[in-house]
Amino acid sequence: ILIGIRIATYGDEMELTSTCPECKEQQDLAIDLGGLMTESMKWQYNNELVVGDLTIMFKPLTYQEMTSESMRQFEQNKLMKIINDENLDDESRQQMFNESFIKLTAHTINLIRKTIKKVTTPQGETEDVKHIQEFIENADRKVFSAIQEHLDKQSVENGFAEFKIKCSNEKCVHEYTTPIVFDQTNFFV
Repeated sequence: ILIGIRIATYGDEMELTSTCPECKEQQDLAIDLGGLMTESMKWQYNNELVVGDLTIMFKPLTYQEMTSESMRQFEQNKLMKIINDENLDDESRQQMFNESFIKLTAHTINLIRKTIKKVTTPQGETEDVKHIQEFIENADRKVFSAIQEHLDKQSVENGFAEFKIKCSNEKCVHEYTTPIVFDQTNFFV
């Protein structure tokens, strides 16, 4: 829907600025939004996972939740750069790592909870957010891994292929890919 609104408002192309990882030269490109919209219509979201006697029903993240996740990943990457700072002593580095790991684990559980619509067990079913949260926190490794694998697979199968780019610098001409990310901060600009 957002791609359709963007096309109706600004046309079929969206400008993209990319930096070559080899020579660091920036280049402006255009993405064909009509082609991406056609590609997205072929996506098949599998909203059910069966693990043993459990059935887990999923729902896609909202656009706001996806944007929030992107912001969290950005902050996490920034923190990891700080942790890897050679000027930090080992004790400070370890403390920052432990704090970061705890936050990342909590966020992962919360994000997975947002994707689960319903859990059905032999004892019954629930759509209650608190019960789903408890289910995830208490799930054994097999169930938790199956959920993560299912979500990862859906993300790969229902996402845009990376954009292939050839550096415009005649001395470089390096070929690389960049992900196509729709961010609400620049999508309608």
